[in-house]
Amino acid sequence: MNFPLAKRISRDVGLCRGIYWLYPPALTWRPIAFERVKACWSEFLAQRHEERFGVDLHINIPFCTEEPLFCDYIHVSQIRPWQYDAYLGCLEKEIRILELPTGMRIQRLFFTGGSATLLSPSQIERLFSLLHRCFRIESPEVTIEVDHCPAPPETLRAFSENGVRRLIFGVQSLQPELAKSLKWKQDRKNITKTMSDIRRAGIPLIRINLMAGLPAQTQASFVSDLKFILNLNPGAVILMPFTPAAYPPLFCSAPPLRFHYSNALTPREIVRRASLFALGRSMIGQARLPACSDQDWIGGFSSQLCLGFGSLSRIRGHLLYRSGPNYREYRNRLQEGNPPPTVGCPMNGDREMRSYVIREIECPGLVRKNEFRRLFRNDFKNVFGRELSHLGGVSDLRDSPQFWDLSRRSSLERALFAKFFYEPAITRLFREAYRKRPVREERVNKQLLQLYCLSPLVKNDSGAAYS
Repeated sequence: MNFPLAKRISRDVGLCRGIYWLYPPALTWRPIAFERVKACWSEFLAQRHEERFGVDLHINIPFCTEEPLFCDYIHVSQIRPWQYDAYLGCLEKEIRILELPTGMRIQRLFFTGGSATLLSPSQIERLFSLLHRCFRIESPEVTIEVDHCPAPPETLRAFSENGVRRLIFGVQSLQPELAKSLKWKQDRKNITKTMSDIRRAGIPLIRINLMAGLPAQTQASFVSDLKFILNLNPGAVILMPFTPAAYPPLFCSAPPLRFHYSNALTPREIVRRASLFALGRSMIGQARLPACSDQDWIGGFSSQLCLGFGSLSRIRGHLLYRSGPNYREYRNRLQEGNPPPTVGCPMNGDREMRSYVIREIECPGLVRKNEFRRLFRNDFKNVFGRELSHLGGVSDLRDSPQFWDLSRRSSLERALFAKFFYEPAITRLFREAYRKRPVREERVNKQLLQLYCLSPLVKNDSGAAYS
């Protein structure tokens, strides 16, 4: 394994701001006028793109009872339950300010977080009433995220009665000492009870998330946690590889915490994380659980209308934007009838194609050529012929009429290959960032290093865009 390259990619995650890679990365985002957001949604709907790509509605409930040190998501932990009603009022005002057409067609509904089960049954009824009043939600399957347990049975029943059929349960780690040091309060007794309550409430599809490679997580403790989870018979288990970046509280906290960002990038730690992740995937495969990815549960290539503090929206072909990052400012501005502060970047046909290919390369490592042609009405090789010619000279790739396949390669290699599809201007931004934070690179393959960060990639001059 190439450790300097692994360190460089780990720093990329810090520049991208998030465990999951977004394209264009957050390094390129700038403040966006809210009138621009409204105009982009109006144009998107006028062009009837929602019929071609679909629109998913994500409601972000950012509240957490704890602030786990490994979490890098935007969330709010120091808030009283009675303030949740004020937040629901902010959601209603956010919908009104967007001025979307009443009855706008919604393909799927998701509740992200935080943890949606912190809401009371009456607040859940109020929220669903608002959504059905403002949107036409077509899918009977609604998905929620739960990151805290035990979840009140009456709350689970309220969600079930309003159509929730899929639940994502963030277990992450169950070892008492590790959970305590990371400020993560989960234990096996509460997990077992919550799983029973979820099923009793009538929510049939349960996915459990488990983190692999947390600091001080041993192989024995990881295997013990995963065996326990598999014995609960969930519908799916997703391993979430712990990705070291400098901004979570884990690395931002002052001493005497023993976790340090620099230690997370040592060769020993890189090997440990990779080994645990590989072991976990093997165990899940042997359990014969259905193969699935985040895309199977949180949406594919649809546009996403995301409401609430810290939510990330994507208007395909137009705009990528996020509200935040200060909760008090978000709440106060909406209570005064003003739009929340927004940052993001413009999107076009070329960027959407790059975003799709980058995501498919990173996970599952398979670009489906027919799906690319269906979405963009263009041929994958015609659009990215120059990038593919560069990659063909670096390593052997499995290419067929149906797929461009990297699925057997490591996540480190896939992350590197995905970078070849970045725009030259964005590659230059990363290069400038690296100059400020240099990394030793004497063991990096010279050709890979040149393509990766020292020279801008060729432009894609296909001119392809939405038709």
